[in-house]
Amino acid sequence: MNDKLQIKILQASIEIEEIASQNLAHFFKITDWQKTSSFGTSSQSLSLNQKVNLLEDILGKTEISKTLFEGFMVIRNKFIHLSIYPELIVLAKESQQVKKAFNSIGYKDLKTEIQALEAFEELHKILKQQLKKLNTLTTNNTVEFLSQRVRKAILKKANERLQELANYLDENEQISKEEINLILKRNLI
Repeated sequence: MNDKLQIKILQASIEIEEIASQNLAHFFKITDWQKTSSFGTSSQSLSLNQKVNLLEDILGKTEISKTLFEGFMVIRNKFIHLSIYPELIVLAKESQQVKKAFNSIGYKDLKTEIQALEAFEELHKILKQQLKKLNTLTTNNTVEFLSQRVRKAILKKANERLQELANYLDENEQISKEEINLILKRNLI
């Protein structure tokens, strides 16, 4: 059962990481995230934990529960990085993070490996749902982020043009109405 469990945990981890990468790519307007250094599959790519932290930095406090994510990461790390790994029920009883995560989704006092597996599957499902909800938030934040940058750029350009106009007017005391209209038309369009 442990080999099958390890594969199940690996698949769940890959799925969670892909959703996190897709959300970040969506925010940064990257169309092919798999080919990027940060979100792709190279050894240079950000870790899953770094991706989730980055999402939270961008979006502020999100619905991703730290308790759930930390429990998931403990399980993931034990089963992915160790050649000899414990049974899931052992982790559910001995790891405070896993115990907290399982308790917070209603899985308390687990007694069997099957119960621990059910708890892990529920944990995976909830994290997946929470990350998918972020896609809407990343869309909204991208629009807001870009519109703020565009507004700032327009205001900066307008201020530069107005300063140029003020300098020109200071230097040229005698200026006709046509010249003012020409300057305004050239600088405001």
